[in-house]
Amino acid sequence: MWLNKKGFGLIEVLVGMVIFGMVASTALYFMRGQNQVVIGGTDLTRASYLGKQKMDSLKVIDYSTISAGSDTVNIRYIRSWRVSTQVGKKQVEMTICWPLAANHNIVLYTIIGDDQYKL
Repeated sequence: MWLNKKGFGLIEVLVGMVIFGMVASTALYFMRGQNQVVIGGTDLTRASYLGKQKMDSLKVIDYSTISAGSDTVNIRYIRSWRVSTQVGKKQVEMTICWPLAANHNIVLYTIIGDDQYKL
């Protein structure tokens, strides 16, 4: 007979495509969210590393030349540091921000001692 059905009809194919599209769009939505988390973690790790790198460079220069300042690294991260002087030591407060991704920043602190007070 000519009404013998073999294979899928148009309705079944369309329903299958709609279900597949919904599953795929949900999966892509969650993958995009995961990507944002990874990027945020990468920015935080990189900013911490850049802050530590600058703190280490301030610790090895001559004590009398340690002063406040700021710089930009890779057009993405802005480091600025304040120095407060006390007897025999300087306290450094460094802020690293990356405003291009969002308005995020971290703050690091250290104390650098004057060599003349070492035993």
